[in-house]
Amino acid sequence: ACADNKDKPTYVQDRFPFKEFFSDTPQPVFTGESFEKDMRSAKGCFRHLKTMFQELEECRAFELLKSTADRANYLMTKQAKIVAMTCTHAALKRKDFLQLGFKYDNLLMEESAQILEIETFIPMLLQRQEDGYARLKRCILIGDHHQLPPVVKNMAFQKYSHMDQSLFTRFVRLGIPYIELNAQGRARPSIARLYNWRYRDLGDLPNVKEDAVFHKANAGF
Repeated sequence: ACADNKDKPTYVQDRFPFKEFFSDTPQPVFTGESFEKDMRSAKGCFRHLKTMFQELEECRAFELLKSTADRANYLMTKQAKIVAMTCTHAALKRKDFLQLGFKYDNLLMEESAQILEIETFIPMLLQRQEDGYARLKRCILIGDHHQLPPVVKNMAFQKYSHMDQSLFTRFVRLGIPYIELNAQGRARPSIARLYNWRYRDLGDLPNVKEDAVFHKANAGF
C-alpha cells in the first residue's frame, strides 16, 4: 500500500497508529511535506517502541521476584556481562551457582601466581557441562610468579606436598607459552634497578622518565 501512495505527502501522517503517544515530542514527528521523510520518522518511532518493549521484557521478571537475593541471582545469570568474585567466594558458592544454571565462556583471574592450585581450579567448574562438553572457552591467568607464592601455613604441606606452588607457576615451569611484559611504570628507574635483574629485558615506560613525580626521591621514605 505504501508503494502505491508515495505521491501523497500526508499518507504516512494520516495512517500512523501511534500519533497520540508521540504527541508530546519537542518537534512534530511528521511534517506532511514529504512521503520519504515521514516514512523515515515512522520507522524511527517503531524502533523506539520496539526498544521499550524489549526493556519491559527484561524487567518483567522483577514482578515475580520479590527478595533482593532472587533479583540479584536473576541479574547475575540473565543480564550481567561481567561477574567479579574472589576465589574463596567461588569455592563457597559453587553449589549455588550450579543450581542457578550459571553460565560463562571466559574466565579472567588476577594475581593468579599468589593463589593455590585448587583455588585456581574451582572457578573453572562453576557451571554444568552441556551435552558432555565444557562451555568454558578461554581462561586467562594474570600474575607474577617471581613475587610471593601462595601462603601455606602448614610446613608439611608447603615443603613436602609443594602446595606453595600456584597453577600459574606450574604452567610456566612446564613451558606453557605465555606473554611476559617487558616494561614497568610504577617505580623510578633507580628503584626498578633493584629488581629488574629478575626479569628478562625489563625496561621502563615513558611516564617514569617524563613525569615530575618520578624525578625526585621521597625524602620521607
